[in-house]
Amino acid sequence: MGKKLFLLLLCLNLIPFYILAQQAWKPGAVPELGFLAGAYEPSGDARANLLLSKKDWSVGLGTGIDWYRFRSVPVYLQGRKSFGARKSKPFALASGGVNLPMVNEEAGQVGIWTGRWDMIGWTPIPTAFNPGWYAELGAGYGFFNRKQRGFTLSLNWVFKSMSEWYETDAPALAETGGKDRTTTTYFMSRMALRIGWKF
Repeated sequence: MGKKLFLLLLCLNLIPFYILAQQAWKPGAVPELGFLAGAYEPSGDARANLLLSKKDWSVGLGTGIDWYRFRSVPVYLQGRKSFGARKSKPFALASGGVNLPMVNEEAGQVGIWTGRWDMIGWTPIPTAFNPGWYAELGAGYGFFNRKQRGFTLSLNWVFKSMSEWYETDAPALAETGGKDRTTTTYFMSRMALRIGWKF
């Protein structure tokens, strides 16, 4: 009788662990390559999303390199929702985060070529960039196997912003401490066609 009671208690203690194991969030990754088209010349991006998945939901962090107009590094939170019970299924996604500038002035990748004419000629004025925002909404289709791994294709609306600023000497009569600052903020909306692979 004591052995049967011990086995019963042991099984009752193992059931919650089995239930938690069945409902656990599973880690995964979705690397993607994208083609971006908007008001400026077409470009691309490459990124990686590290996700935790449970049933039809996935949440996680992502980052990459975005070459559209200004090279930048978006860092964002992402959520995905899959629909349907089949292996291959549609999904929707949303992302939000910050856009960090990664501008190389020596390579000529600056926003506005600012400068001034002086006795020597045209003198460029160094510019600096501040971070902005990153957001995304989209939908796609996943061609998955039984383990929910496989090829993904998505179409997304993507937004990023960043600010460029530079300082110039203030006019002699101005009382601003000798420097004027000019700031330009860029808002870039575009469509992204992305292919990826879900691990």
